[in-house]
Amino acid sequence: TAIAIGADKYLYAWGAATAITGTAAAVVEPTRVYPSVAGDRDQTFRSVAIARRENTSTSVAAAAVSDNGKLYVWGSGSPDLLLGTSESVQSPTEILMPIGKKALKVFLGLGTTCAQSSYYALYGLVLDEDGKVYTWGGGSSVQNCDFSGWTDGAVVKEVSTLSALSFTNVVGWRNNSRAQLGMTILLRQSSGDWYQWSLTKQGTYNVPCCSQTWSWKSPSQLGITSSMITYGYFENGSDGGNEGLYNIADDGTLRFRYVNQTNSNEWTMGTPFAVPLPGNRTVRQITSSSDYGNKLIASDGTMWRVSSNLVWGKEKINMPIEALPLSRFAGSNSSFLIGNGGSLWNYHSWQASQIPGSCAVVANNEDEGYSEGATRVVSSGQFGPAFTEDSFKNAIDSPNYVGFADRSGTAGTPTLTNTWDKELAVRPGATVRLYSYFKSSCVGTTGLSMKWDLDDDGVFETDSATSDVTNEATSLVSRYTGTTGEVTWEGIASAEFKQSYIDISADSLGGALSQGGGRFISVKYSSAKGSATQRYAIIVRPQKPTGRVGVTVNAGARFTDSTDVTIGLVWPEGTTTALISNDGSFSDAQEVPVASKVRWSLQSGGAGLLSSTVYVRFYGLWANGAGGWASPEQEMAIYNYTDDIILDLSPPEITSVSASTTSSAQSQSLNSARAFSAPTATALVSVTALDAVSGISAVQ
Repeated sequence: TAIAIGADKYLYAWGAATAITGTAAAVVEPTRVYPSVAGDRDQTFRSVAIARRENTSTSVAAAAVSDNGKLYVWGSGSPDLLLGTSESVQSPTEILMPIGKKALKVFLGLGTTCAQSSYYALYGLVLDEDGKVYTWGGGSSVQNCDFSGWTDGAVVKEVSTLSALSFTNVVGWRNNSRAQLGMTILLRQSSGDWYQWSLTKQGTYNVPCCSQTWSWKSPSQLGITSSMITYGYFENGSDGGNEGLYNIADDGTLRFRYVNQTNSNEWTMGTPFAVPLPGNRTVRQITSSSDYGNKLIASDGTMWRVSSNLVWGKEKINMPIEALPLSRFAGSNSSFLIGNGGSLWNYHSWQASQIPGSCAVVANNEDEGYSEGATRVVSSGQFGPAFTEDSFKNAIDSPNYVGFADRSGTAGTPTLTNTWDKELAVRPGATVRLYSYFKSSCVGTTGLSMKWDLDDDGVFETDSATSDVTNEATSLVSRYTGTTGEVTWEGIASAEFKQSYIDISADSLGGALSQGGGRFISVKYSSAKGSATQRYAIIVRPQKPTGRVGVTVNAGARFTDSTDVTIGLVWPEGTTTALISNDGSFSDAQEVPVASKVRWSLQSGGAGLLSSTVYVRFYGLWANGAGGWASPEQEMAIYNYTDDIILDLSPPEITSVSASTTSSAQSQSLNSARAFSAPTATALVSVTALDAVSGISAVQ
């Protein structure tokens, strides 16, 4: 759960802790949090803090300081009295500052005064406009472990031991590595010097904690003057690892020093050493950490985790490119970040479940660093420009999909992402049905609809109805039996997606998908929060005919007396077009959609003997990733296939014709024979002809 001050200076909360959001259930969008008193509802704020008690996942409290210096608290009830009561407080409620004092900055921390107890108490610390320190919470007695020298819990009281100094910032640090250390608070003086202020245990180290006396030590100077300081864990080669302090110098250099505590409750500060980032980056902001690594925002707006000066100790965390550059951690929770243009993001590591957010995008923008991720949190202007949805998880599929029917492993499966470079291969047909599967990247959004641009002119002219997903319609929502039983082909969760489909035929814009080739089409997805477009490359790949790959002219005939021939094609799988030529250089080539029979004209060389060769290359089609088509030669091995035929354009020469009847025979010269009238009786005709090239097979 996060609580933050928006650009309008109001309080906003989101997440699972309803005690903070004031809602009946978890919320995924920043929700306005109003003070409990009606007259304070328009109050603006300048500081906010949130903390969770470690003995429970649901006990959480928040505090905020208004611009007029009032201190407000709310959250889950607890014996630590942070809320001024042990009961829950449902909305920001004022807890009084001492008379005449105005709060400036608030901090909530977690500490324990009994190492053998599982109870952790929340405490509050507030700075007033004069830099004086006040505390409350922690309880007067929690499980018999007294906060000696602390306040009585429900009352905000000035810390007398710090009254001689004035401070501008505070950082909390609880160290469990030494049982005698209860709480440590780091305070920055107005001069810039940082001080340590600790609640520690007096007496023998191994005596049961609840039988000992606790007291606050006088503040001690740390010798650090940088504007930002925080705690963490660091490993530095042979030195091993331990807890210590990070600080950011004025020039952005990050330094770390180990902190050791003796049994006499004294700190010793190690020698500071630099923690350089790759690429000469400096550090803009760093968060505290009690687990593996501290997260930081570098000078170029990228996010990193540091835990060591070893090679593995500096890990770049990939963020969606839309989020970059990051500007700062948002509000009270380092899991939320302010990104490019004031956009709000929820970081989640690969180690933990996703913190509630509402809009997801592609997690990685490059190959460097951890594949962790972030979720876009919808905001309506609280932290910058109002959010407009620009990302839908989507895919396009078809019953004609190449590889669907036979589950071909080589065809690939339609990609279910929200990236822009996507393609789908289908078999040709007089009518090809395309299904679009999509869901909003924003949780709980309504008003889903879509339109098609079938002729790639940038105009979405074609509507189609949106409905629930129909199972078994395409490969994305069909089942097959694997080695472990019935599983889903691509894992699409039908209940989470919507579908829309369209039938493409000769009557559609752009025409039918009835022959090999390709075209681009686009889809516009819309929701109540915005819209986004997705451009798809649709590739029509006719199925390979039976037989070996090759070509034949006139079904293998040796001769032809016409330049018009029929070329038979058997193409390899994945082919869309054939490049046909009468010349091996392909200078006169024509590219045609593949078909089992293609009409072709041989090159005429005039009368006489001519052996004609036909040259064929088979091409596939792929999108080039830049909105166009890739050159076929770049994408697949190209081979020349040939067949030849003898073209005989010289007619046969008839030298004589004779005819005889049953009663008499007459023989005439050729010219005389042509003058004969039709016989009046049965006759035998003899023809003598000559063809020196291809011979004579018939006389008519």
